Amino acid sequence: MAFVDDYSAWVMGPSADGNTRTIQNEVVPLLEKRERTSGAVFDAKKTSFIHLTRYKGAARESTTALRFKEKEILPSNEVKILKVTLDKELRLKTHLANKAGKATQVAMALRRLKGLRPKTVKQLARSAVLPVGDYASPVWYPIATHEMKQLFMQAQRIMVQAVIRAFRTVAGAIAEVEAGLVPMEQRLRNQTIAFCVSLHKLGQSHPHWMLKRQRLCTKHRSPLMRTAEMCEEIHMDDVMEVKPYACPPWVGRPEVLTCEGEEQARDIIDEYRQGQMDIFVDASDGGQLGPGGRASHGAIGDQRGGQLPWNPRCTARDQAGSPVPASRIRIFSDAQSALLSVQSWRASACQEVVGEIMKKLRMSNITLYWVPSHQGIEGNEKANRLAKNATRSESEEAPQREGRPWYLIKQALKKANITTGPLLAGRADVGKFTRKIDAALHLGKVAALYQQLNSGEAAILA
Repeated sequence: MAFVDDYSAWVMGPSADGNTRTIQNEVVPLLEKRERTSGAVFDAKKTSFIHLTRYKGAARESTTALRFKEKEILPSNEVKILKVTLDKELRLKTHLANKAGKATQVAMALRRLKGLRPKTVKQLARSAVLPVGDYASPVWYPIATHEMKQLFMQAQRIMVQAVIRAFRTVAGAIAEVEAGLVPMEQRLRNQTIAFCVSLHKLGQSHPHWMLKRQRLCTKHRSPLMRTAEMCEEIHMDDVMEVKPYACPPWVGRPEVLTCEGEEQARDIIDEYRQGQMDIFVDASDGGQLGPGGRASHGAIGDQRGGQLPWNPRCTARDQAGSPVPASRIRIFSDAQSALLSVQSWRASACQEVVGEIMKKLRMSNITLYWVPSHQGIEGNEKANRLAKNATRSESEEAPQREGRPWYLIKQALKKANITTGPLLAGRADVGKFTRKIDAALHLGKVAALYQQLNSGEAAILA
């Protein structure tokens, strides 16, 4: 069963009348056929269409109406697609004005709340104000002018004033730093770059790669093209593909049990049964990533270690899940995040490894246990030593994988100073009033100080 909330069809042509005829003769019959065959219902009252063009001329304008379900639909000047208001010239000025007004209303309602701690107000600002103003920011931020961005500055200023209970005359840059909030320009830039990186995680069959291989038009640059120019210092074509899931959601997953403490962990380990195998796995990062493991089968012990890239903890689970002659297998690890990634169906950080683990564990009686680290548990300590030995320089060279994980690309963008923006104005008197209160207090640490104060104390400090 599938639910379709919105459908949009795009037609390109040299004239507006020609596009209208194409929609009437090709798209409308397709919608009517879809209704008869699939049971979907298209509401004519909610149907609208628009001619997108920045040129003014006789061929670019048209008043011809569409005929859909015995109702005439005239071309409109604005349409809303997925809560983004598109105008005829794709300037998005109406969308920004509406979102800025709604964000300002929410910020003013937040400022009217009295008696809340700055920490609580800051969390409310992040969850209530920012999502309203930043919605679909990768679409409009690359083409937004300075005047359009200033529409959001009022909401940003009211929001930071509500956090630290500052006066209206306090400089916006100072208030942002003391409130611990990222400046608007830097926040929108980071969101746009993160969106660009996420596009490169898609499969090669996605339309993004088809458009990227086409010849680019330099006369009219799209928002996505402007974003690509923003990130052109970093090569992102070799980003590893991230699939919607590591394994299908309907596939069963191994049970993950958490040991509350050292005593419970030792009691579980001592519960040995005939034909049972206990495996301890761990990982280490000493400039090189490497997993290590120790398996015990009755009185027989087997120890091994190896060097592997990217995510050694998940890889250690992969090695531990290899077929072994045992009726029941218990895997112990002190890496809770790796165990949860195996249990989750997403696992975007190490999808290939998680997929291999699920294949090996599907037909086996295996239970995963989380044990406290560095508590003197013999198997865990030996696995830790093997993992550290695997990261030494004399260890075998790690195998290379095709492509780079997407999070490494984001780290490279940060190192290239692409995601950084001006936190404060480059003036010598910035923060002079804060330094009068405490000359040794760093301006960037003031946000942590506000988290410990109540509303009245924050107003006095501000």
